[in-house]
Amino acid sequence: MVKKGILLALIGVLIVAGSIPKTTTQAQQAKKKIYISGITVDGAPASMAREIRNIIEVALYEYGNEYRVITDDDIKVMYKKAEQLMAGGCTAESCQQQIADAIDADEILYGELVVKGDTGIFKGKNLLRDRKSLQIDVKSVVQYQFAMAQKEYYLKEIAKKLIDSRHVIVAKKGEEPIAPLAFTAVNVKEIAAIQFVTSDEGVNRITALLKEEIEEGDELYNKNRYDKALKIYEAILEKIANKLTADKQEKVKDIQNQVAQRRDASYSKLYAQRVYEVDEALNKAATVEALQQLAGRYSALAYEVEHIEDSRWGEGKLATLEGIQYRCMKVYEKASEQQFRGYNFTCAQESMLKAYSVALKVADMKKRYEYSNDYAVKIMAIITTGQGYTGSRVQAYLDIAQYYNYKDDTRNAKKNIQQAYDILLANKQYMTRETVRQYNDTAQLIGGTIIKEDDYFYGLAGIAVVTRHLKGNNTKVVIKGRSDGITAKDMIGTGDAIVSVNGIAVKDADDIEHELDRYVCGAAIVLQVESITSNVKPYCVVEKKDSSNIESFAIETEWEDNPGKAVLNAHNYSVFSVAWSPDGRSIVSGSKDKTIKVWDAQNYSLKATLTGHNDEVLSVAWSPDGRYIVSGSWDKTIMVWEVKIPVTL
Repeated sequence: MVKKGILLALIGVLIVAGSIPKTTTQAQQAKKKIYISGITVDGAPASMAREIRNIIEVALYEYGNEYRVITDDDIKVMYKKAEQLMAGGCTAESCQQQIADAIDADEILYGELVVKGDTGIFKGKNLLRDRKSLQIDVKSVVQYQFAMAQKEYYLKEIAKKLIDSRHVIVAKKGEEPIAPLAFTAVNVKEIAAIQFVTSDEGVNRITALLKEEIEEGDELYNKNRYDKALKIYEAILEKIANKLTADKQEKVKDIQNQVAQRRDASYSKLYAQRVYEVDEALNKAATVEALQQLAGRYSALAYEVEHIEDSRWGEGKLATLEGIQYRCMKVYEKASEQQFRGYNFTCAQESMLKAYSVALKVADMKKRYEYSNDYAVKIMAIITTGQGYTGSRVQAYLDIAQYYNYKDDTRNAKKNIQQAYDILLANKQYMTRETVRQYNDTAQLIGGTIIKEDDYFYGLAGIAVVTRHLKGNNTKVVIKGRSDGITAKDMIGTGDAIVSVNGIAVKDADDIEHELDRYVCGAAIVLQVESITSNVKPYCVVEKKDSSNIESFAIETEWEDNPGKAVLNAHNYSVFSVAWSPDGRSIVSGSKDKTIKVWDAQNYSLKATLTGHNDEVLSVAWSPDGRYIVSGSWDKTIMVWEVKIPVTL
């Protein structure tokens, strides 16, 4: 009788409260309320019920544009009398239905997890409630068995199935382990196999010295003193290069190659050792802080390897670097997942963006596209979930504020308005105009701090793209700001079209402007871009900051492996700058490998390699008459080169 009385009183209050004039936007009114009711557990600690509900709740926040998620916690926040009911252990369907009536829910989701050893069986049900007739119908029923080690994945899939019966639960592939470093096998020959004696007496004396030095290095190598062995091998190679004449170098070339192989093997073994130390610590890491620290250690190792010159470490460097980068990505991803489960979406997004940034450095184009595409999709999911979570929490406090306001309890009404305001500011990058306007409507009605949209939704400074519906060189500035008039090539590339914004498909410039306008400054935005002419599909991550200039947009674009008309491949490292000759018959390129190369633009063959800079070549250009090439380098010098090769054929 007590429970019934509480429910009737609660329903009565809400029916009256329902007569409060509607001030929310049509978009908010269109959202369905889904009430996550009782989750029970059999065969496992009762505390797991809350964990399960949290997993399901987070999964449903991804449907933020369609649903407003309401849990028992929200009910407790919104209505104190309901908290008494919850404390009484109300789990029967009839009781759940009465609560759903009280909060005017559209759908009621509940379930039970039965645990048997390492296996779990979840039985879930989603009920449809007609707001007018108050009739209850079954929308979907799911019963699914899975390994408890993978409960998080399957509970999310089950939640999606309960929301949409058409959803197909896909079996989870085996967890991708952190792969061991895939070092390239180095074929190191024994010293005895080298011919040290020649007819050249001078060379015989040199090879005798070489043999002693190599044996010293090999002894250290066999004792796993790779850093010491490495110094000896490098010293030998340096002396051969600088202390011997060209003809003597040619006579000891086989020995030189053997030492280079030993040097490469020492590098690979040395970094395998260092990575193993971090791997050991990773097995013990349990907190986000520990994971981030280890990701930083992997990142530092990757930086070291990346900046070892190719001339110093040939075979094995790329495989070592990729192995370390892979680990770094996975650790950032793991930290992000932990933060995500704790509703810390801001930090989860930051960690996933770090994984994304590492993915963009992977040398293998296909792997780079695969990794960056995967992380771009995950970033989109975090953004969408964060928006759904923020909107639902704010709405819970706005509901109780209006409840207290109707009771003329101004103090508590304003207290809840302030709590809604605090949530918005704490999660400001997940604000949407829709949520802010809903908050402002209630704050204006009751009294509270009004959020000025222009203080947060600004800074879209002049991105221009060529949409699908425009031809030729026509462009349309789809984001208008202080930098109007920027052409497409300045930001994304002439001929490219944005086809989705944070996972929402867009068809034209107006769609793009509408979607981007939803996000506050400081929010990361993932744009999917498609080249109209070549079907290249990159992802761009745009961080909206100050609107004062175009440089406030940080855009990272990842292109699918598409060789186009030709691939010019002779540089040993990243190419930073290219330029056509005035007559269009030659191409010049500057690279991180410190060289400048001149190419035949007709058959794409290499004409010449220009060397002289002591550091990365950052820019190259032709003189207007085609007689000179000018280059700028990280070594703080500018060099002018006379073109001694014919520019025309």
